[in-house]
Amino acid sequence: MSWKISLMVLLTGTLIPIQAGVNGALARKTGSPMFAATVSFLIGTVFLLAIIPMVSGAIPKMADVRETPWWVWSGGLVGAAYVVLVIMAVQKVGASTLIVFVVAGQMIASLIIDHYGLIGFPQVEITVKRMAGALLLIGGVLMIRSS
Repeated sequence: MSWKISLMVLLTGTLIPIQAGVNGALARKTGSPMFAATVSFLIGTVFLLAIIPMVSGAIPKMADVRETPWWVWSGGLVGAAYVVLVIMAVQKVGASTLIVFVVAGQMIASLIIDHYGLIGFPQVEITVKRMAGALLLIGGVLMIRSS
């Protein structure tokens, strides 16, 4: 992976606790995690619709959209579930605990997804080295959580 992509992904990771905090603050102020998540997605949708022509050049053709497999439409449901659960959890556990558990869950799911080549990812076998890295990460999660 190039250093530019690595830096971009690292910077993207910094947005996750910021999003959780901002959405959590809106939920506290309004008394509704569901409302906060809805506002988050609504503003995000409007922003994305506005920049599609600038970034990709054009809105996709409907024929291409219709030819996609049924399961690709579940991303919005997964995203909504993630945002709502994060909004509810961040208010109780704080940013660092939230993120260490999110990262641990991501690592476990990623190893399984890679191993079987699910949802369009290339198949990458779970090796002893990859499992050791995941266990070290989970150990770090437990250390951060217990402090």
